[in-house]
Amino acid sequence: MSPHDWLMIDTRSLDGLGCAELRQSGLNPSEYQGRIALNSYESNCLRDWLAHRWNSSSLEQTRISLPDGVGLIIELPIVANNILDARIQFDEWLLSVQHDRDEFHHSRK
Repeated sequence: MSPHDWLMIDTRSLDGLGCAELRQSGLNPSEYQGRIALNSYESNCLRDWLAHRWNSSSLEQTRISLPDGVGLIIELPIVANNILDARIQFDEWLLSVQHDRDEFHHSRK
C-alpha cells in the first residue's frame, strides 16, 4: 500500500524515540499500523539497541526500514475491530518499546 492509503489517527512525540504515529488503512478498516519515525540523530543514538533488536520483545513483529537514508522507520502491523482497540494496542506497544529500550541501556552500563 502506498503511504497515501493510510489515514493518520494519532501522532505524538516520544522522548528519545522520535515521532510515533498510528495509522488506519484506507482499504481495510481493521488494519492499522503503528510507526515510530527516528531522525538521523535518534537512529544513531539507538543503533546498538536496534542492532540487538531480537532481544527486545517489543520489536519482534516489526519491520525496520531506512526509506530516505536519513532516519529509521519502525512499523508494527495492528489488527483491531475499531479505533479504540487499535489505540490501546498502539499505546501498549509504545510502552513496551520504551521499556525494552530503557532495559537495554541499563544493561549496557
